[in-house]
Amino acid sequence: RNTSQKTSHSDISAAMESMYMSLSLLRLSINVYTNNGDGVEAHLVSVVCCHSISSDGSSTSRLKVGWFWILDHMHYEARYPRRQRLVCHSTLPRCADEYAKGNRFGAIFGDIKRLGALKSNYAGSAQLADVSILKLPSKKARDYHSQVTQFSKGL
Repeated sequence: RNTSQKTSHSDISAAMESMYMSLSLLRLSINVYTNNGDGVEAHLVSVVCCHSISSDGSSTSRLKVGWFWILDHMHYEARYPRRQRLVCHSTLPRCADEYAKGNRFGAIFGDIKRLGALKSNYAGSAQLADVSILKLPSKKARDYHSQVTQFSKGL
């Protein structure tokens, strides 16, 4: 660093990360079945949530969500015939119709596993969501708010 340049204290961010927390969920599967053997499956794969607090009072939160899908295994084909059992889903590795052909919904896990998403060191996927929130200390937030004209000044 060139020490001949004069810098003010506000030019240098002296904030240090004082706390960091990270939670990861590789896979959550919920299966609900009736006595007749029909039911519903819900799957959520690759959720990473992290939060950090800095010494200047700022904090950062991030949520990344990979994939989810819900499968309908209800046995009412006589009244409601259908080909697609994926009730709802995020973007999947392949088109939903490909999984429906031959009732190959178990292949979804295989495809996601090949992407590395079920390994314990997987950094997370943002296929469904990638949300970051930065909270500034009140003085920094007020200073920023007063400089940006697009913000509503509120009450």
